[in-house]
Formats: sequence, structure tokens, C-alpha cells
Amino acid sequence: MKLSTLLLRMSVAIVTCLSQRTYASRDIIERNEIKAGNIKYVIERYKSGDRTIKATALQGEAFVAPRNQICLKGEALAVTHLFFDGERRNAGSPAANVCIPRSITHLHSIEKYPISSVTFEPESQLTTLTWFVFSRANFSSICVPASVKALRSSCLSNCPNLRSVTFEQGSQLETIERNVFSHDIRLKAIRIPAKVTVLERGCFRECTKLELVEFEKDSELVCIEAMAFSLCSSLKSIAIPDSVETLQYGCFEWSGLEEVTFGKNSRLQNLGQAFRMNDYLLKIAIPSNVRKLEDSCFKNCYSLEQVTFAADSKLESIGSDTFTECFNLATITISAGVKRVPINCFNKCGLQSVIFESNEPIVIKRQAFYNCPNLQSITFKGQGLITIDSGAFRFCPNLTEINTSADIKVNEFEEDRDFFSIIHHGKELIFEK
Repeated sequence: MKLSTLLLRMSVAIVTCLSQRTYASRDIIERNEIKAGNIKYVIERYKSGDRTIKATALQGEAFVAPRNQICLKGEALAVTHLFFDGERRNAGSPAANVCIPRSITHLHSIEKYPISSVTFEPESQLTTLTWFVFSRANFSSICVPASVKALRSSCLSNCPNLRSVTFEQGSQLETIERNVFSHDIRLKAIRIPAKVTVLERGCFRECTKLELVEFEKDSELVCIEAMAFSLCSSLKSIAIPDSVETLQYGCFEWSGLEEVTFGKNSRLQNLGQAFRMNDYLLKIAIPSNVRKLEDSCFKNCYSLEQVTFAADSKLESIGSDTFTECFNLATITISAGVKRVPINCFNKCGLQSVIFESNEPIVIKRQAFYNCPNLQSITFKGQGLITIDSGAFRFCPNLTEINTSADIKVNEFEEDRDFFSIIHHGKELIFEK
């Protein structure tokens, strides 16, 4: 298809080569104009030596996509940056079919135009979709050229009809920035290229129809940032690549996730508060390299039934409110490296039994198991001293067994509190009710 037949209804476009900088008019040392068809090219040279090329459609005429090169005084200038001025678009212009010339390396500011489709010339040299470039566009699909290395913030956000996003084979994409696909309410599936290292904050936030997220083999992904998949209510499962080391705050909160899986060679170290407020999560196996469960990591995961840790788990710390209001979590075995259970760790949890594997001294802080009405037994497998604050089991009316051969020390409680007792090795242990 000839490039000249691809018409774009708009009044002004700016095409820039060699630099993204903003220049003051006083820096211009040379200015030339060239008219080609219905486009006027204005070439400006600056003190720095850089040039910009501005292409302006004549009033009332359709804009024809710019050439790959223009010639000035015998010198061929490659057109590399393409801008569109949404404020000066002709009112009432119909949605356009846009074909991007192969010489363009950067796209800028097209978000205010009604675009029905976008394609790229073969052997595209495009490296960047800049901020908001296709935000609110009406097209239903896009195939991102293999040469693209960066999707800048919100460049494909709020596209009401976008159903398909694909990447050419051999994609060089490395960066998916904040909110790139946020609020794309019809996007159903995506396959993340292998070279992407970070999914930034909110990049798929509120993609309510998103059902399938896959990662290419040998993924280099290291981090999934805060709220990346928040409110993705149709996303039921996801397999996290082994390369991922960090899941940040709320990256799956309020999603539809029922199951998340990690590979045997997972390098995940930090879970953050990745799954808090996840109503549907049923089970999770924590990878061996995770050393800490942050405060509120699984808070309000009302449906969570199973939490397991790898046999060689390096877990050392569990934060406050980690399992608060996990009503369906009936049993859990705590890894050997954990030596302290903080306040409200299992607040209002559905636990019936708990097993600690540590052979070191363990401290159970006040209200660690606050209001766990189904809790019946706790087992300590090790021989280290067990220190329990007297209020650790407040409102645990069915707790009757503490199974251990180790010594237990119960810290004093306030005398005006109601209390209950458990007999351990012939000794009465007294706890606040």
C-alpha cells in the first residue's frame, strides 16, 4: 500500500530529527521552508547544531503521513520524530488510518486524535512510544515493532476498544512504564517480551477483561511494581517468572487471582504487600528465597485456604497483620527461620492449628493470634525457650493444647483481665481471655 494513500485527518504535525530538546526562538540560527504536496516543511537549525523539521498541513486539507527523508540544499535529512498538535485539529474530522513511516524513531502527542487503526512500515526504526501518544485512541489492535525499547507512561491507556496488543518477533522492549495499559477495559490477553525488566506502577491497572498474562521464555523481568495488576478482576491465575525478585505493594490487590505460581528456581526475595485485599486468592506456595513477609502481605485475603513454604525456605520474618482476616486459612506450618510472631499477625484468622518448626527460641507477641475463635492447638517442634505474651491468644476460646517439650515462659498480664489456663507438663499456663 502506497504511503500517499494513507490519509490522516488533522491540521498540524511536527516532525523532528536528531533531538528531543525544546529550543528557544533566540537559539535559531537558520530557517528554511520547503513545500511538498500539501505539506509545508519548516527546517530550523540551532546554535547546538541540531535541526528540527516542522511539517504543517495546509488549512482544511488532509494530512499525508510525512516522508522518511527530505532534501535540503542537497543534504538528505532523516525524519525521526513525529508530533501531532491536537489543539489545532480540524473539527469534525473522521477517524483516521495511520501508517507510521519506517524512519520515525519517536512518536509524540497523538492522544487527541480519533485513530481507527495504526500500522508501521516494514523495518520500522521506532524505539519509543512517548507519554500519552495513543491514549484514548479508538483502534482495536496494535502490533508493536520489534525495534521499540520503551513504552512510556500512559502511551496506550484508556483505549476503550483495544482488544489485542502483540509484539513483533524478536522484540527489544525493555521498559513498560507507569499506567501504559491502564483502563484498557477490553484488553483480554498479553504476552510480555523476554527483555522487559520492570512492569512499572499501575501498568495494567483496571484492565477488567484481562484474563491471560504470559511471559516469554527466558524472561528477564526483575520487578512488578505497585498496583501493576490492581483491579484486574478477570485475571484468575498467573505464573511469575523465575527472574522476578520483587513484588511491590498491592501489585495484585483487588484482582481476580485465585492462584499464583512460582518456579522451582524462583529468585523472589520480597513479597511486599503484593496480595493484600485479594478476595479470591485460594492458595500460594512461598518460594525458598523469600526472607520476609511484609506487614499486611495477605491481609483481607478472605478466601485464602493454603499457604506453604519451601522445604529449604529462608524466611526469617513475618510482619504485623500479615494474615489478618484470612477467614478460610485453617492450618499453617511456620518455617524454621521465623523466631518471632508480631502483634496482630493472625488477627481474626480462621486458624484451627499452627505448627512452628524453629529449633531456636521463639517469641509470640501480644495479640499475635487475637480473636481466632477456631484455634485449638499450637505445636512447637523445637527445643528453644518459648516466650509468650499473656495476651497473645485473646479471644481464642477453643485453644486447649500447646504441644511442645520445650520450656514455656508466659509474660505477666494485667490483674483486672479475665484469663484462661492450659496445663503443660503439669504446670498451669495462664493467658488473657
